[in-house]
Amino acid sequence: MDLSMVQLIPALRSPLERGRPNIRPELAFSLGKVLIFEIGSLICAVAPSSTVLIVGRAIAGIGVAGIFSGAMVIIAVTVPLPKRPLVFGAFGMVWGIASIAGPLLGGAFTDGITWRWCFYINLPIGGLSIAVILLVLRVPNKNEFTGTSVLSRIKQLDLIGASLLIPAIVCLLLALQWGGNKYPWNNSRIIGLFVGFGLMIILFVASQLYLGEKATLPPHILKKRTVAAASLYALFFGGAFFLLVYYVPIYFQSVKGSSAMKSGIQLLPLMLATVVSSVVFGGLITAVGYYTPFLIGSTAIAAIGTGLITMFDVDISTGKWIGYQIVVGAGVGAGFQVPMTAVQTVLAPEDIPVGTAAVMFFQTLGGALFIAVGQSVFQNGLISGISKYTTDVNPVAIVGAGATEMRKVLGDLGKLDQLDGVIKAYMSGLRDSYRVSLALMIVAFVASLFVEWKSVKKAGENKEAAVPAL
Repeated sequence: MDLSMVQLIPALRSPLERGRPNIRPELAFSLGKVLIFEIGSLICAVAPSSTVLIVGRAIAGIGVAGIFSGAMVIIAVTVPLPKRPLVFGAFGMVWGIASIAGPLLGGAFTDGITWRWCFYINLPIGGLSIAVILLVLRVPNKNEFTGTSVLSRIKQLDLIGASLLIPAIVCLLLALQWGGNKYPWNNSRIIGLFVGFGLMIILFVASQLYLGEKATLPPHILKKRTVAAASLYALFFGGAFFLLVYYVPIYFQSVKGSSAMKSGIQLLPLMLATVVSSVVFGGLITAVGYYTPFLIGSTAIAAIGTGLITMFDVDISTGKWIGYQIVVGAGVGAGFQVPMTAVQTVLAPEDIPVGTAAVMFFQTLGGALFIAVGQSVFQNGLISGISKYTTDVNPVAIVGAGATEMRKVLGDLGKLDQLDGVIKAYMSGLRDSYRVSLALMIVAFVASLFVEWKSVKKAGENKEAAVPAL
């Protein structure tokens, strides 16, 4: 399954978040998220075909979305506002460590045992998570919905909005993925997908205006400047960061000839810097109170680092590609946690779950949407570069081979003498995708300027550190 579609699956769950915070009077729902992820992982592990694997990934993705958004709300429930930035920083650190360990373990399992262990390994980890939830987690529970019927609770869900927004996003992603690659941009399929996206978005907006306070994102929340700015920031920042995480390893695989596992190791400077900066920024915000200056400053650093990444070349030195990644990582550490902190600072306790879900949705959507954009830009640049730098090389064969198999395919075709030209073509496509990431990071920087200057210390003095039960 294409990575942008995998990224999309967790995002598609979020339109239902509107009614959910008020219909979870016990921890069964927290356990349910982990169980859904476990079921999806098990299906993937035993999948006899790619179709079953895709279904398993979809189910696991639904669970992942609930785990992430649920974790953010649990932090809001259990941690006083002034201390949340530090906890969010620790959360980012754990996420970064997992992002480092995941590809390395996956490569080791694939090379040494079987790829199925990439999914089997989730089962004992999920079991441990369930034990922690049962034995350790204590979430304040408001029984305001005790005795409410299941049907009444289901009616709180924004099913109309979800039924319009989900197909709209799928149409847009398919159009971006297929356009210029599988079909020409003027193909009736591509035009139809764009038209379908536009019509469904119009209907979605109309439904949100009609539903008012029952909408996916109620007007009184959307009208808050910080919520709107944080959501836009999350959309563009998520797109910029996930584009880099996806296409920097492809640089090492294609240009440097690294294996999938080695390219994961070569991404360590970016991920380790992200881990360290996440903790550092979390501590600084907790100490100072104000988060907006750190968001603005860190995003500026990330934009500078992304600009340096666009300078990657065939013969770049080791010191430069390590240093450039460190600059990016030093900036993105605050990018994931500060929007959450900002939203939870300006919203009333009962609105925090909805605001948190909105930021999570836009961040995940940004990754899915702009990876599709980056993929289209990359492939168009690669195909154009092959025509420019090589002679008698079939672009379809190179694109189909992928970064790790490109050299083998050239050898099988007896065209290894064209390797330098193909590498230049790859570099051309990659540089174009990095420029997309840079543009997104610059837009994210502009969005950060509109986040209100609030202090978690001052807001925490006048706000209950509690929200409706999960």
